Amino acid sequence: MSTKSAKLISTVLSLTLGLSLLAGCGGEANNNSSSKPAEGAAGNEIVDGKYKEPVKIKVARQLTADVTFRSGEDINNNPHKTWAKDKFNIDLDYVWTADSSSIDTKIRLMLSANEALPDVIQFRGSQDVADALIDSGKFLAINDLFEQYAGDSLKSALAEDPTVWNPYTRDG
Repeated sequence: MSTKSAKLISTVLSLTLGLSLLAGCGGEANNNSSSKPAEGAAGNEIVDGKYKEPVKIKVARQLTADVTFRSGEDINNNPHKTWAKDKFNIDLDYVWTADSSSIDTKIRLMLSANEALPDVIQFRGSQDVADALIDSGKFLAINDLFEQYAGDSLKSALAEDPTVWNPYTRDG
């Protein structure tokens, strides 16, 4: 799999996870208080594909050395954030970033200290950390939500290689 494909799949899975948090329902989430919808999403009416009231999604992102921004832009001031705000009334708040050499450690420390996790973690780290995140019970299963909300092009793209789900699958 090419680096570009891996990044696309990682981003898609991160956004799908975010969608599951916004929906605030379905799956096999435990009753942990961390498994609640993103701020402003619960009960928020959607009008013409956009939240009526602003929704804030806290995001943690792995930044690799090849990620650069144009002059005057940064992780919290860029076209992707503007697009999400304009198109969906979603404010992406990048609460922290980490490079590939430290993201595993940061996540492990947060889990071991039972710290609140961001709504979305864009992660391309080790499988044992992915397992720890899933097993923490702090995220919702996205099975039905993906089927309900993902677009046809995303579904067909991920259907081309169903093994991309394997690292994030438990009990089928």
